[in-house]
Amino acid sequence: MPFASTPLIALSLVVMIFGVVASFVPVVPGTILVWAIATIFAVLDQFVHITVPAVVVMTVLMLISLSHDVWLPLIGIKSSGLSCLGAVGLTVGGLIGTFAIPLPLVGSLLGAVAGALIVEFIKMRQLRGAVKAGTVAAKLFFIGYVIEVGSAIAVFVVYLYSVYSTAG
Repeated sequence: MPFASTPLIALSLVVMIFGVVASFVPVVPGTILVWAIATIFAVLDQFVHITVPAVVVMTVLMLISLSHDVWLPLIGIKSSGLSCLGAVGLTVGGLIGTFAIPLPLVGSLLGAVAGALIVEFIKMRQLRGAVKAGTVAAKLFFIGYVIEVGSAIAVFVVYLYSVYSTAG
């Protein structure tokens, strides 16, 4: 069977490509979209082209992406001195920045850094510590962004490999 011989495979490919592209926009859950389409396709196709182990791998990748906002600041807090309130400022500032400055990545990054910086400055009343928190926030934001985009691409690659390897 050719790679995109069925309309279901073709449709899922188009929507998944849209999800991968959407994952490049901060705050858009592209990985969840890509995973959901792959999983729905697997169920509708009765796991003929997408194997159960492939669905498990895609689910783990999606969960890593989905939960990085929770565990990534915890790693940053332990290693870099960013407080819990600073992590909250990072998240809230990133969301506000995304909508206040609708340039992909720029608004989210500026908002995340500003949120952490403001919260830490109010808490510590010290500019040096607040700037350090802002730097940590920028680092955590970029790492989270790479995890989100990388997970979406990885889920898509697992889907492609599973469909391609079972096509013949």
